[in-house]
Amino acid sequence: LFDIAQAHIMSRLTAAMTRNGLDLHVMGAEGSTITESDDIVYHIALHDDITLASRSTVSLVTTVALLQGLLEERGLALARHKSVLLSPRPVTPEVLASLQATGACAALFAGAPLHTTDEQGTEAASALVTAHTVAKLDDFRPVAALVAPQDIVKINTLAGVWTRLQYLHALSKHLPAWDSIIDRADDLTRDLLAKALGAHAAEATPLQWATALLPRVEGGLGVRSCALERCFNSRRALVALDTPQHGREAADR
Repeated sequence: LFDIAQAHIMSRLTAAMTRNGLDLHVMGAEGSTITESDDIVYHIALHDDITLASRSTVSLVTTVALLQGLLEERGLALARHKSVLLSPRPVTPEVLASLQATGACAALFAGAPLHTTDEQGTEAASALVTAHTVAKLDDFRPVAALVAPQDIVKINTLAGVWTRLQYLHALSKHLPAWDSIIDRADDLTRDLLAKALGAHAAEATPLQWATALLPRVEGGLGVRSCALERCFNSRRALVALDTPQHGREAADR
């Protein structure tokens, strides 16, 4: 119901902006043509996350004011001071106050980083991704407390570390932070397998660790290595795996 209400609000926002001489366009996929006009505001919404983009801060201020009015009619509101404004150019305090936003070089939208294209923006996005992934990896560490070794192995095989990173990596693999994140992730996988092996872990050779990555039908454990998976991960593959009519065959291509 919330998504239906949100879609209706965005439809009414389009009409309200037209009356104010502005156009609201849905933000296209990567590579889509962007019309360079101060009178156009692009948007993308996912549940309660909304991103607006425009060349003009004046247009953004007008759009946010209209949006706030439509939300209030339904007993909703934008989270005060949760908004973030990304801009490669300096922004006045008055604009930030009008948007109830803080200025930044990077922010997370739907779990993925948006950032300015300069060096400062890339560094800020890398820091966000690192903090986000470290938290996800820390949430996985309690698996080591399981009593049965086979349970530790099974979880690593069916829902291992890579499943917690694949989505974010597919959308931000260009960031330099991923080299250290991948190393940390594979170290966690090895630590968990070592816990399952117990005293025998000290006897495991690099070749035996590599064997664990093989599919079960080939004598391995089927554990996924983040260092290997990252080589084949992409936004296109992620979409294919999530689309029934495409599936794994399309992802492999």
